[in-house]
Amino acid sequence: MPHPAPHTFDQVWTHFLHHLRVYSPASAATLQPGATAEQIAHLEAVQGFALHPDVRALLEHHNGTVYVDGNAAEGAEFLPLGYMLDPIDQILAGHEWRTTFSAENRALGLGEDTLYGHAHQWVPIAHSIDAGILFVEHRPGPTYGHVIELGIGSGAFEGTLWADTLLEFFDALTYSLDTRTPFDDWIPGVRESDLTGKFVMHWTFPPVPPVDDNARQRLINLYGSHPMDIPNGLRLSHITCPECQQQVHIETNRSGGARYLQVHNHPGDGHVCPASNCGITDSQIDRH
Repeated sequence: MPHPAPHTFDQVWTHFLHHLRVYSPASAATLQPGATAEQIAHLEAVQGFALHPDVRALLEHHNGTVYVDGNAAEGAEFLPLGYMLDPIDQILAGHEWRTTFSAENRALGLGEDTLYGHAHQWVPIAHSIDAGILFVEHRPGPTYGHVIELGIGSGAFEGTLWADTLLEFFDALTYSLDTRTPFDDWIPGVRESDLTGKFVMHWTFPPVPPVDDNARQRLINLYGSHPMDIPNGLRLSHITCPECQQQVHIETNRSGGARYLQVHNHPGDGHVCPASNCGITDSQIDRH
């Protein structure tokens, strides 16, 4: 942590909400009033376990974001990767799926200590439009309280640890908002709504200038041959596809916590190899 963490979740949430309002009053306005004690007790009864104190505190402050016609209100996607805080009814709506999914995985031989073997002990706090889930681990043990991002829609199935606790997560976001420095590669900012003209919270990748034509080997020497070791947004030009011998352009990208490579004939066009649609995959970067 680059600065001393606040002592309580209430403190860190107050700091986060202050900065969110500075960036975008419209996004802050999508937060609903806090959940009642009865609503929280019902959630715990359905799930069969007590909520982590940080999750309880978050729901007591704000019961997720406003929904209009079944969809989160515009501006509610104020967390990185466009995540939107879930109200209790949304959390409950996915309970049966998580329970069934967990049981099916255990029946297939996955241990309950694996991520998918205890999906019934996830407590989602937010979701994204591409079916991503941001949840807090409630399985007793060393991972209890961890904040995990699971980008189901983006294909990031392994799960990415965003913070050891929800307090640390919002404290890190607050630091990012305050200093305009990245959180997990994401830079805080705003965008103008096409519908309302209001400015809403929006996280983007930092711009990275292109690297020169001979940079590939230097990148491999510096960062290793796996794309997770290569900074996001680097561009490599005039790389030869080994299958079709075309000159291609490679760009590292990130989605749902997993880096991948995009291959183009030139920036903006997908590369289709006439021999085998070879592309240049993340596992092949050391060959190119």
